[in-house]
Amino acid sequence: RLVEEGKFRKDLFFRLNVARIDLPPLQERQEDIAPLLAHYLAEYRARFGVVVEFEPDVVERLVAYDWPGNIRELRNLVETLVICARGDRIAIEHLPAAMRDAQRGEASPAPGERELLLTTLARLNWNKSQTARSLHWSRMTLYRKLEKYAIHAPQDIEGNAATPRP
Repeated sequence: RLVEEGKFRKDLFFRLNVARIDLPPLQERQEDIAPLLAHYLAEYRARFGVVVEFEPDVVERLVAYDWPGNIRELRNLVETLVICARGDRIAIEHLPAAMRDAQRGEASPAPGERELLLTTLARLNWNKSQTARSLHWSRMTLYRKLEKYAIHAPQDIEGNAATPRP
């Protein structure tokens, strides 16, 4: 679209668009979670010079978690757990509450996520591209959350005074 509008160089677009990889969100790739946990655990153990392991039930619980923050959330969690580990084991009680209580498909959404989304949409005049950027989400993540919370247009939201862009 930006190329068509003359706001982005066509030659640069084609140089950058060499290999397009569409990767589904982590919650749709449950089989990748345990190997990613092992990978980041090894990386952070080496970086921080510690010997720490996940207890088996921790891995099971993390595989059951929906990972709304995708791979960044997983990577940040492993780094935090390694840094904050006391002893050589990471147990269930070391996990954040949302992860301790998670059941696949039943993980509660981040507190206030719907309200944050509505507020950001209203602030940006329902511009979805700007909203996704503002929230540091991909556009696909934004559209999944709009669907999840049944947000389709400003008039669909009770009490929402925002007006859509023309």
